[in-house]
Amino acid sequence: MTNSSNNTFINLKNETRASFTAYYPLALITVGTLLNTFTFIILCQPAFKNTAAKPTIHYMRAIAIFDIIMLYGWNFDHYLLEVHGYTLQLYSVPFCKICSFLNYFTPQMSAWLRVFICLDRYLPLSTRI
Repeated sequence: MTNSSNNTFINLKNETRASFTAYYPLALITVGTLLNTFTFIILCQPAFKNTAAKPTIHYMRAIAIFDIIMLYGWNFDHYLLEVHGYTLQLYSVPFCKICSFLNYFTPQMSAWLRVFICLDRYLPLSTRI
């Protein structure tokens, strides 16, 4: 292998890696939104309407919504920066504050909802005789 063909191979490898890191967030947003929306639709079906028998359904619906919001927080910003060269947070202070709040609030809220599901299931089971 000559030096120029070696450099061409390295450049092609770097371009492939850059292309993957640029479009991976967009694919993650698309697939994650579709699957979380599908999960939310399933949890709204008549089989899950009796929340007295299955009280965790409320938590699971909320988790699906918060997970959709969480996908857009970091991933959309990374996609715009890599592909188009800018971020939306640079153009507006209120938008930056909203995005920062959502980027840090939604993962924590989703995690706490999972904790509440565990508590909701544990407490009725532990108080039975």
